[in-house]
Amino acid sequence: MDWKSLPAFLAVARTGSLRAGADQLDGTHATLRRQIEGLEAQLGTTLFRRSGAGLSLTAAGQRLLPQALEAETALLKGFNAVKGLDG
Repeated sequence: MDWKSLPAFLAVARTGSLRAGADQLDGTHATLRRQIEGLEAQLGTTLFRRSGAGLSLTAAGQRLLPQALEAETALLKGFNAVKGLDG
């Protein structure tokens, strides 16, 4: 998993939509779709169930979500710990 997959996964999980997730990340629908598809290919499983009402997490997506949230929190804590330090 690369770091770009983490915000993509979380944005879609939070919004239930590729378009809304892309808007949240200031990206494009197509780019976000490719990131999610790449992550699903890498993991060998489907993370989102696609329906007319949008996207919802599959069982695999639900299992990934808590770890993805922990990783996001750890990354933000790391950035905040060094932000503003000089050299």
